[in-house]
Amino acid sequence: MEKKEFDEFDYESIGEQSAKKITTTQIRKLLTGVIKIANKLRLFEGELTEEIKKDIEKLRIQFIYQAGRHEKVKEFDNTAKISKKLKEIQTKEEFEEFHRFIEGVVAYHRYYGGKD
Repeated sequence: MEKKEFDEFDYESIGEQSAKKITTTQIRKLLTGVIKIANKLRLFEGELTEEIKKDIEKLRIQFIYQAGRHEKVKEFDNTAKISKKLKEIQTKEEFEEFHRFIEGVVAYHRYYGGKD
């Protein structure tokens, strides 16, 4: 994955779209999963461990499940490419970049009135 991939999206636009498509609970669930992995990563130096790679894959599968259950989540994934980005993460730096991306989207989701 190229380092600039997450910069190609405008957090504000994606956050605004997400506020119209998905609930705060749905997007916060994703952020919570990302934060749990980020907390584990703080303990490690260097490359991702197999355990963390499995955690990332589990988060991706959970998100895909939500997309399968809710058409609006699927539309959001088609726009933001969350499941694709999660699948491509191979390094700690890439995950940290993804974490910043999700935080930005959640911030703008809230700013634009995302609700349950």
